[in-house]
Order: sequence, then C-alpha cells, then structure tokens
Amino acid sequence: TATFPPAIPAMARWLSGQRDAQILALGPLTNLATLALTYPDLLANIGRITWMGGAVGQGNHTPAAEFNAFADPEALAILLSRDVPLTMVDLDICRQITITEQDLAQIANPLLRDFAGGYLDIGLKRGRNAMALYDPVAAAALVRPDLFTAYTADITVELAGQHTRGRTTVDLRAPKHRHLMVLCACDVEQVHALCLAGIAP
Repeated sequence: TATFPPAIPAMARWLSGQRDAQILALGPLTNLATLALTYPDLLANIGRITWMGGAVGQGNHTPAAEFNAFADPEALAILLSRDVPLTMVDLDICRQITITEQDLAQIANPLLRDFAGGYLDIGLKRGRNAMALYDPVAAAALVRPDLFTAYTADITVELAGQHTRGRTTVDLRAPKHRHLMVLCACDVEQVHALCLAGIAP
C-alpha cells in the first residue's frame, strides 16, 4: 500500500522551490487555502492557480452554486482575499466540451474506456447523449491557454446566503483585480481533441 506525506507540508516543500508555480486545482480549494493560512510567505511563489470550479451561470450542486465552490466557499474567499492569481474554469466553459459514445470508440485502453464509459453513463441516465468533460477542460486550459479566451474579472463568492451559498459572482465591468481571470470561450474542436488525446493516447 502506498503511503503519502501529509498534503500541506508536502505542498509547502514543493512550493518553496518554485518561483512561478502553475497549479491545477480540480476540487474544493481547502488544501490551498490552508496552505495560504499556514505558509503565507509562499503565496508569492504561485504563478497561477487554474481552478475547475465556480459558475458564471446556473450551478450544478444547487441552482446557484457549482459543487467545488459550494463544498468550501470559505477556501475560495481566502485565496481571493490574498490576491493569489487564479483562473476560473467554470461550468459553462466546461460544458462546451463533451464526450459521446462515438468518442469512446477511440479509446483503445480497456480500463480507460470502461472508466470513461461509466462517466458517460451519468449523462445518459439523465437523458443526455453526452457528458461534459469538466476536469480535462481545466487541464487543457493549463497546458494550452492559447485555445481559450480569458477575461480579467472581479470574482466574489457568497458565504452566507440561505439559497446562494457557494455562488460565484463574476464582474467584467472595469475589474480592479488584474490577477483574476475567467474563461469565457474556447476553440471547441481543438480543446475536444486535446482532451480526448489525454484519455485515448
């Protein structure tokens, strides 16, 4: 059985040796917020966090909130308050890139095909013929930012609303926080090909 060191000290050791760290975050931002509180001097070593989370439009976990933001909105608020460079890869941009049964046929590895098929089944059971590729789209945004259109934005997150906790609000009007970005469009065909190449090499 593999053993791993505690996340926060391990992240701190890695970050201490970086100068422009590029971090891909695919879930709630709890560990990164804890790192920010525990090792604030290391935040200067972060070049950018590319985060799959938030929603410009409707949420998925609640009508107002995307799951990763809803799970720990305080963590997002901590990072936003500390001017950490962050790119939000939200639900709307991720939903532009989908996987279908035709895509499954391109996956030669049986294990990966079975895994992707189980993921697609989530969409099929909901009456859809495709499923959004959320995390791979965020990874694509990290490695090929040229395929995306990004806008500087002010981002806030609701912490206390009875019906809107975890809601991310994006303000593109004369943003004051030049280090915050939101992806608003992409080259759908190329991003789809890149994502599929990652799971069907």
